[in-house]
Amino acid sequence: GGYFGQIRNTKKSSQRLKDALLDHDLALP
Repeated sequence: GGYFGQIRNTKKSSQRLKDALLDHDLALP
């Protein structure tokens, strides 16, 4: 179960990173 938990956490982290990058791009003038 830990292996799939890591995959789920990685996907969640990458999605969070994408959102952060998008927010950063939107914040730029």
